[in-house]
Amino acid sequence: MPNEVNDYYNLHGLPVSYDPRVEIIEWKEKIPREEISVLVKEYCTPEGVLRTEIKQTPDWRWGDHIPFLDDYIIPRARRFLVSLPADLKPLRYLLAALTKEEVNDYKEVSAPFIQYARENNLLLSGGWGVGADLIGWIAGLENMVYLVHDQPEMMTALLEMIAAWNRNRMEIALSVGLDLYIKRAWYENCDFWTPMSLA
Repeated sequence: MPNEVNDYYNLHGLPVSYDPRVEIIEWKEKIPREEISVLVKEYCTPEGVLRTEIKQTPDWRWGDHIPFLDDYIIPRARRFLVSLPADLKPLRYLLAALTKEEVNDYKEVSAPFIQYARENNLLLSGGWGVGADLIGWIAGLENMVYLVHDQPEMMTALLEMIAAWNRNRMEIALSVGLDLYIKRAWYENCDFWTPMSLA
């Protein structure tokens, strides 16, 4: 599927869907004695509210909107979506399985690219998969390191949730006959994880 600008811009390929019961509210606040505004976004789920706050710096490329998954979030966040074990229950509603319609749409949109690749003997790649990068987007990179040390049970549960979500998406992506499945792993190295934690 061609790259497009959307709420999960740094995660190409399959769409990212929320549970239909999720309600999203966004607004902008002017913080006293600060030159820039703060964007606020809340995801209201049946098991709680997840809230993020982003400093709207001059180079913020999303206007008055906060995407769900994007590298621009990490250095500008005043508050990340996930910081406590209690945040994991509502997070499940933002990592919903794709519907049959979404899977069919993915296959339909991909079909001409697949056909072109096969007719021209080209390597057919797709994805993207994700692991720790997603933690960076929703919890912050520094916080990710702290969580490994301070709240290992929470980190384990979060990684297991992401792995199950990612595995489902990978199976769908591979079902169209990809030759290469790409997994983002920018933040899965020893700058963020000790060799022992990677073992």
